[in-house]
Amino acid sequence: MNITTPSSNVQRLPGTLEAKKAAIAKQQWLRLRQVLDKTQTGKTWLYARMRDKIDPFPPAIKLSARCAVWDESQVDAWMERQADKLTKPADLVDQAQADA
Repeated sequence: MNITTPSSNVQRLPGTLEAKKAAIAKQQWLRLRQVLDKTQTGKTWLYARMRDKIDPFPPAIKLSARCAVWDESQVDAWMERQADKLTKPADLVDQAQADA
């Protein structure tokens, strides 16, 4: 009886359990202290931004009653949007001066 092992070069279909597990493994979660260090802010400021109506800070993921984490990719995306907001007004001023 010849038993063959599965080939390591077998392609997996997107959306399979293996693909989902791989995506989760790549995902990084940050604890509160890490988020505060990354954003260089305080806890009060952070929670106020989470209640913002226009562009809220990403919500915490509650793992238990006393454990909350944030998805690092969502935090990074929010920080990039904030940086873009800061640079756009200066770009508009430069463009207006160039047009004059």
